Amino acid sequence: MALIEHVLDEHAWTLRGYYPGQWQAASSRRGGCAVGPLPATVPGAVQADLLAAGLIPNPYREEQSRLSEWVAAREWEYATTFTPPMPLQGKSLFLALDGLDPGGTIIVNGEVLVEHPGGPLSLETDVTALLTFDRENELRIRLHEAPPQPNQFGALDRALVTRPRFTYQWDFATRYPPIGLGRPVRLLALGRFRLVNVWVRPQVHLHDGEAVVSTTIAFHALKEGGCEVRTSLKCGEALLSTEHALVSAGKAVQEVRHEHFIAQPRLWWPNGYGEQPLYEMVTELFDARGDLCDQQRVTFGIRDLRFVRNDGAAPTAFPYTVLVNDTPIFLKGGYLLPRDHLYAMPNEGKVVRLLRMARDAGVNCLHAFAGGPWEDETVYRQCDALGLLIWQDFPLCGSQGGSTPAGDTQTLAQWEILGPALLASRRNHPALAIWCGGHELTDGQGHPATCQHPTLALLQRLVREHDPDRLFLPTSPSGAVFMVDPRAVYKTSAEQGDVHGPWGYLGPERHYQYHDGLNAMLYGAYGCGGATHPSTMRQLADEERLWPPTTDNPLWAHRGGLCWSDLPRLEMLFGELPDLDSYAQASQFLQAEAVRYAIEASRRRKWRSSGMILWHLNEPWPNLICPALIDYFGHAKPAYYAAANAFRPEAICARFEKIAWQPGDMFLAELYLINSRETARALEWSWTLYDLAGNALAGWCAETLSHPNAASRVGTVRWMIPKDFTHPFLLRATVSNHGRTIHHNDYLFSCAPPPMFAPLSAHAPASLAVQAHPKGSHLTVRIENTGTAAAFGVTVSRPDGHWLYGIDNYRHLLPGEVWTAQYTIAAREGFDMGLWHTAEEPEIAVSAWYMLPVLARWGALV
Repeated sequence: MALIEHVLDEHAWTLRGYYPGQWQAASSRRGGCAVGPLPATVPGAVQADLLAAGLIPNPYREEQSRLSEWVAAREWEYATTFTPPMPLQGKSLFLALDGLDPGGTIIVNGEVLVEHPGGPLSLETDVTALLTFDRENELRIRLHEAPPQPNQFGALDRALVTRPRFTYQWDFATRYPPIGLGRPVRLLALGRFRLVNVWVRPQVHLHDGEAVVSTTIAFHALKEGGCEVRTSLKCGEALLSTEHALVSAGKAVQEVRHEHFIAQPRLWWPNGYGEQPLYEMVTELFDARGDLCDQQRVTFGIRDLRFVRNDGAAPTAFPYTVLVNDTPIFLKGGYLLPRDHLYAMPNEGKVVRLLRMARDAGVNCLHAFAGGPWEDETVYRQCDALGLLIWQDFPLCGSQGGSTPAGDTQTLAQWEILGPALLASRRNHPALAIWCGGHELTDGQGHPATCQHPTLALLQRLVREHDPDRLFLPTSPSGAVFMVDPRAVYKTSAEQGDVHGPWGYLGPERHYQYHDGLNAMLYGAYGCGGATHPSTMRQLADEERLWPPTTDNPLWAHRGGLCWSDLPRLEMLFGELPDLDSYAQASQFLQAEAVRYAIEASRRRKWRSSGMILWHLNEPWPNLICPALIDYFGHAKPAYYAAANAFRPEAICARFEKIAWQPGDMFLAELYLINSRETARALEWSWTLYDLAGNALAGWCAETLSHPNAASRVGTVRWMIPKDFTHPFLLRATVSNHGRTIHHNDYLFSCAPPPMFAPLSAHAPASLAVQAHPKGSHLTVRIENTGTAAAFGVTVSRPDGHWLYGIDNYRHLLPGEVWTAQYTIAAREGFDMGLWHTAEEPEIAVSAWYMLPVLARWGALV
């Protein structure tokens, strides 16, 4: 950071829009503009300012985004005036700009200063000679129109690496290229010497109990002379050590290296394996008079990070298994997408919400998607604090069109500049674990791309030079095949490697047989579409527009239906779904079922499998249906709770070949105990089969030993289905410790003729008694099934649209069963285009399939 920093965001900004090329003509004639002037917010997006001024309809409602796609075809000018604070006088002043979207021209007091290329790189420009302190200065930032960019169906070799590709249409987003300023605009006052980069590289010797913290300081002089470089290692407020060096600094960038030693360091661990203590390195530059010229603070963690090959893998296979502090970490992951189409808008509240929900669900790895903007410091700092490993893509994103990146001389020259800057900007973070060349890149023949491609070979070399402690993968999937064909015969697991897909629920038999037959070393991406909540849908459109949920409905086609429409499949299982609520319940169940089984199948294969990454955690656009576990407003879908249940540190799960059975069949399921902990202990496990009235059909219990960091088979469920049994039934598997339930899992099956789950809508409706007891921001909810039939999909939510934290949700309750759950209450934060208009109320809603929600109120919210 600079010695003094003056942020210009809070000054009054105005916005003007021009037809391409118009502003040059307008400037020469001192004429007007096509749009504006109007008030602007910085950081922010042009579309948000236009909405606030009433010049466009809300683009996030219905299909209204199409009515303002013209915004991306204009050039836009942000302007402000300012007088620098007097303490900056006499110093070297630099204007710092990043987050321009797209690039543009910077003009100070009428002089064209520089052309900014846009994208994630920061540009600092000397404005010392242009600014005055006795009158106001004028700053204008003229943004170009959005450049052409291929959407999901276009060819990657025509894509711009500095422009997020998802905004031009993806399976979770519409076409809506944003324009704006995504970062604060800053005026920096610099001393005689300037820090360029500080690289803190801790190396821990686990057996000796010592860490060496190597710090490489890159700097240069604005005015040549003697310079003192000082580093101070801190833990909290405690100063652990200092190092300094006296050098003669010139205008060329030079480096100094310091080493600090820590005895018995506090180690940083991923989520679920330990704590996340952080250290701080303070780097300072002083001139010969002892005046502080520049300073930078780097927060870092100390941990040993290595990668090893999977059990049984060939010597040529990638080392997919992550070891942190000598402990193998099974990756429980999800793709992190941008929080909003207009990603320049402030959304820190939503970032904190999503990452906390990921942590609470047992996630320990987030895959930062190549098709979005470069993830900023807020995300990285939060992941450092929460123990969420980051798999960071470079911004190369393939998909359904041509997915081979460009490799020409101009592209390689661009990466020679961009690559080192991106690597240096994030390598100090302990959460960062993997660099990846890009998303779903291919070699032109449909096979995953390799480092034989010149661009990926260059990125691999840059990672080795600038961040050699992390793993580099050329792409994901990075195995010999993109997606496993269940009909093919693979000689070894290495032929599968890291695989993606297939997308969706494969059917009442094929889904289970596919995932049990998969032998991939890493399941790099799997997702299934699921409807969002009806309450969310009703914020997006009027009720009559929301039905039917098919691709023939333009609203559904615009909001995820083209890729993820599932009504025909649902009606094959559930029969006719007559309204929005029954449709959403069926769709959400199927998504939760698909995700849960895919996770459990992967965990049963550890360490032949290194992990499971879900496509995807969140969505940047309020869809009606998509694979997101958490919707645009931060509300968890049932699939989130299913994933959280499947990611538990100690979990019991069932392996079976199908969910559709016939009367007279021998029902079979194998039970597995999965343990993420490094310790073993004696546990009790049991299983029981129930009919819809809660009657026990069969059961068993036994004791077992939980093996450290492993998956082990503990028993088999066998039940001869009576020849006259033609109903759905439930398998409940439970694992306990001294009578206290650690984990339980419910699986729904049916012996009914197709549609196999249709009897669920005809059985006696459930009856729920609900009580809510608040204590500060915490809420205890007690739910009892007082009816004579099982209640399926029992879910606690807030009808006002605000948030609950807690992973114990979406349960099946047998008659007479009582469920008590703990939640934390929170007000919704984050940019959401003002779509949710309900006031905060002290009320929860408890819903279940085929019944009206039960409302319960409590005292005033705290």
